[in-house]
Amino acid sequence: MGPMNLYFDFRDIFRAPRLALSGKKIWIFIVGNLAGYIVYWVFTYLSLVMSGIEFGDALSRYGLYPCLFGNDSPILPWIIYGIGIEAWIIAIFMSCTAVSRVTLKQLKGNDFFSAKDAWGYVYKHWHPIVFSPISVILIIVFFLIFAAIFALFGKIPFLGEFLFSILYLFYFFGSLFTVYTLFV
Repeated sequence: MGPMNLYFDFRDIFRAPRLALSGKKIWIFIVGNLAGYIVYWVFTYLSLVMSGIEFGDALSRYGLYPCLFGNDSPILPWIIYGIGIEAWIIAIFMSCTAVSRVTLKQLKGNDFFSAKDAWGYVYKHWHPIVFSPISVILIIVFFLIFAAIFALFGKIPFLGEFLFSILYLFYFFGSLFTVYTLFV
């Protein structure tokens, strides 16, 4: 079968549910979400046990969806809890990439591209999936740190007002990037 012809108008809207709601793609999302949830569950109960709550008490209190919020815990359980959350988010990102790969192959005419091949592609190309959001967050943190440093330059008597106006161009482009990244 050849590549799918797209019209780029209202006719493609009727084709979208057929492309999106296939069993293969739903199964890929279920597997990715379940794998991430299991890692989250294990890390959250580990953090609850490390914060001094017995496993049986935590299991009877939280059940299938544990959460560390609302408990007084040291910093290490919070770090472990955060790792569990990040692992779940990364698993969802990877399943989204696998579904995107299946959809791309389907649009190119390969309706028999398997979920195993999609997961193989994801495991081969996992670096941009994981590091793209991390790099955007680091850039925003970089802008916030330098905004604080530039604000301290503004506190210098007499010279601070002049430096603030010169560095305003950096403020403008930094805030423009941050707002653009927020919406895109």
